[in-house]
Amino acid sequence: MPSISVIISTYNKPHFLEKVLTGYCFQTFNDFEIIIADDGSSNETKEMIAKFDLLIPQKIYHVWHEDNGFRKCKILNTAIIKSSNDYLIFSDGDCIPDSRFLETHSRLAQEGYFLSGGHFPVTEKVSNLLAIEDIKSQICFTKKYLLKQGQPIGKNYFKLVKNQFLAHFLDRLTPSSQSRPPYSIRSSNPFTLIISDLQADELLPLKVALVGVNRSKKCAKN
Repeated sequence: MPSISVIISTYNKPHFLEKVLTGYCFQTFNDFEIIIADDGSSNETKEMIAKFDLLIPQKIYHVWHEDNGFRKCKILNTAIIKSSNDYLIFSDGDCIPDSRFLETHSRLAQEGYFLSGGHFPVTEKVSNLLAIEDIKSQICFTKKYLLKQGQPIGKNYFKLVKNQFLAHFLDRLTPSSQSRPPYSIRSSNPFTLIISDLQADELLPLKVALVGVNRSKKCAKN
């Protein structure tokens, strides 16, 4: 049984989902399954998932219900029931993980807690320029690449820091608060890049059992 279940929500964006699933093809941690929580997409999404089911050794499950308005939370709960593990990672169909994303989760996992992580929203221009090969090579997660593609300078660039001491220091300056949603990776931009900048002091007590609202991203089964 895989130790991690990755639940990815999607709705009629197979071209986005292709790049997201490509990111999961190149993980340094391989003991996981993927569950696509589909809020009523057309057959194009089903065909894209079938393509990746042949490309990677990990099992990909597709849970779907009829398109009857926005019912993302309902399909996420269906995906939770389908999962094989108690440790779940929730993400969206426009969020591309770097190669150490699952490895970092596995290393910092602790019973009774969930992890809040970071993301890097990119502009529509950079999203359109982002190629499959850029994900395979991991170049899209570098400062040099993003600047070259026209991504504006901003505080998110600190998330690309590879020095563990500096990353830990920066993380201490911006601790997560239990009074706000623990992990929001929604964006008006087409893509966000998930960066493996999780730190041990980002562990928060587990309070959410099932998905009840759109912004609750980290959940676990009872």
